[in-house]
Amino acid sequence: MGGVSGFRLWSLGELSEEVFPERRQEASQAVEQWSPDEVMATPDQVVLDIVRGFGLTPIEIDWAAHHRSELAAGKFPVMSANNQWLGRRPAQVFLWWVPFTGSPELLRYRPSVSGEISDAQTLITVRDSELEMRIGLSEQRLTKSEADRQMAEYKSDLSKFIAWANEEAARFNQELRVSVRTLVSERKKLLDDTAKLEAELDIPIRPVGPDRRVEVPVHRKLLRLEDATSTGARGDPHISRGIYDDVVRTIVGLGHAMERLPITARKFDENGVRDVALFVLNANYEGAAAGEVFTGGGKSDLFIHHDGRAVFIGEFKYWDGQKMFTDAIDQLCGYVVWRDTKAALVLLIKNLRAAKVIEDADAAIRSHPQFLAARSAADPSTRRDYVLASNSDPDRHIDVALLPMIVSNPKEKAQASRGA
Repeated sequence: MGGVSGFRLWSLGELSEEVFPERRQEASQAVEQWSPDEVMATPDQVVLDIVRGFGLTPIEIDWAAHHRSELAAGKFPVMSANNQWLGRRPAQVFLWWVPFTGSPELLRYRPSVSGEISDAQTLITVRDSELEMRIGLSEQRLTKSEADRQMAEYKSDLSKFIAWANEEAARFNQELRVSVRTLVSERKKLLDDTAKLEAELDIPIRPVGPDRRVEVPVHRKLLRLEDATSTGARGDPHISRGIYDDVVRTIVGLGHAMERLPITARKFDENGVRDVALFVLNANYEGAAAGEVFTGGGKSDLFIHHDGRAVFIGEFKYWDGQKMFTDAIDQLCGYVVWRDTKAALVLLIKNLRAAKVIEDADAAIRSHPQFLAARSAADPSTRRDYVLASNSDPDRHIDVALLPMIVSNPKEKAQASRGA
């Protein structure tokens, strides 16, 4: 009898030693990483968001939603009153589960305000969102009245244990609120003073080097379509390899710029990142006709089209597992394409192990039914190139550049920690 793995109540150590220091440190880091604009404009809201993210949520038990396992008869482990092993003896046993909400740490780690612990504490298992207790008797037959008595005893003990844990959580949250408010106030003052000094300084700012710059030239490059020879009645329009590589380099440069400005970049969702890319690309390139420029219309995020069909496709996707990423690949392959279509699949990565995500994305592309080939990559962490086939015509190919773009998000980290 059992379920998913869990921990005995308060078996992982002390809240004050294991949980509180880590949450204080993460909250402090969140203050440093938070948007400067938000810290200066709405400091009270920043304090509220961080305390909500890294504070502890009180435990509440839903006694009405309890349930149990089937009653089992057999030999089960038996412990004495002082927790000594007595061996396996005949018994009637069932497991009783009660759901709870709140921070599981309050049940896995011991609060310092706890009083005397009863034997029941060692018999309660904390799972993801449930408490599990064993109800039964050895040597004697279990009756309904005895089962009710044991459940009532567990309920009484848990009510007492949870009151201690919630009291500790309330004290920590108050201390955290004071600490975060002080840190936000200090950072706001630093930012305000810096902005004031910046306005007073009359010194030119040195530009970054060419390798770090996202160029927005006055004289934009012209995007023209070329005719490629084919077995058809006429050539298929396409953008040249040189222009395609230049477009990809521009997107990679934008990604590097966003990685260097994580606090600004974290404000954007997929559409926001796409809009920034459109701004830069349309500043760098100009189409030979109105329909051959980068646009936000249609189903794709950005594209160049000719006669209603795409010759360049760009998609921006946050990593949300291989299933969602495979759907994005299907989307690319599903477009009605010319014989030689170019594409860029920009993989947006937030608060994850970037190297593993890139390898998982590579595996998803290579295992896709339309995958034909992979080209060698000079720097696999910034660009990987593949050839995919159209869904409707295997002779129509798509050159796909996978472009990872890392966008950190301290606000999401706070929310993730709160839900842990």
